[in-house]
Amino acid sequence: MAMSFGLLMYGVVYATKLCSKNELIRVVFRPLVLIVAVLGSILGGITNPTPAAALGAGGAIMLAAYRKLTDLHRSPKVIIWSTLAIIICILVGVNFDLRVNQDEVSFESWVCKLRS
Repeated sequence: MAMSFGLLMYGVVYATKLCSKNELIRVVFRPLVLIVAVLGSILGGITNPTPAAALGAGGAIMLAAYRKLTDLHRSPKVIIWSTLAIIICILVGVNFDLRVNQDEVSFESWVCKLRS
């Protein structure tokens, strides 16, 4: 499994180097990923349109901040790390029961969490 992951990461790095040379791909790729993420989350059944719209708005703000920092010749690493943190929070929220205000979680509520 580690070998296949290593090969995958090598392919990603190689493709990134190739794509970074093409100006059109560099400009279009990030908004295209955002569009696919928003529509994919709706069509994939992960979220309904309201959280997907929040994902799109947050992604657009991060893209704008990333571009502004690169235009000012400053490091955009803070945007990349915050995007990674948001992705981790979404994965935790989807995979774990986060109802902390309840003393007990009823069976019906637990089943509803599994179905959503």
